[in-house]
Amino acid sequence: MKKAEDNRFFAFAGAGYILGGMIMILTGIAVYWGTEEIDLAISASVPIGITMGILFEQRYRQSAVPMSAGAKKVLWGLLIAGLAAFIGLLILTQLI
Repeated sequence: MKKAEDNRFFAFAGAGYILGGMIMILTGIAVYWGTEEIDLAISASVPIGITMGILFEQRYRQSAVPMSAGAKKVLWGLLIAGLAAFIGLLILTQLI
């Protein structure tokens, strides 16, 4: 009988946060390029980047500390709240 292989990717500590920071910078640049509003770019990129950084860090270090179901709900709630704030601010800036 063949053994199941464990092909999970494990990165160094902090790699998820660095990846989240890069996503935050790229999101901010993309939003600024599309809207030319610096406050909108910052308010959209920070919640998305921080939440994605935490998610990636937990994913890469899954063997160290498993994430509880409540923590997953909180992180997804933060991500959805960040997207909702971005869409709301985008609508407000287009109306003004």
